Amino acid sequence: MSDKNIKKPKNKNDIAWEALFEKYSILENIYEIGYFEIESNSINEFRESRLMAKFDHYDTLPTIFKQHKLSILPISRKI
Repeated sequence: MSDKNIKKPKNKNDIAWEALFEKYSILENIYEIGYFEIESNSINEFRESRLMAKFDHYDTLPTIFKQHKLSILPISRKI
């Protein structure tokens, strides 16, 4: 059996991103207009945005991003 067939337990980022996608209807917005903008304050409601948006490798990409072939792109460095 391949490692790809083994379902990994959800980590804190997966859980938080799923909650964000649900709360803000992110997928629906992406399908409607092609993208979704979210501010770090909104991400921080669930988990620290600095941790939530750090994807160094494909393996660290949240499951919901992999499932829907999504990525994240910073558009500002506001503090």
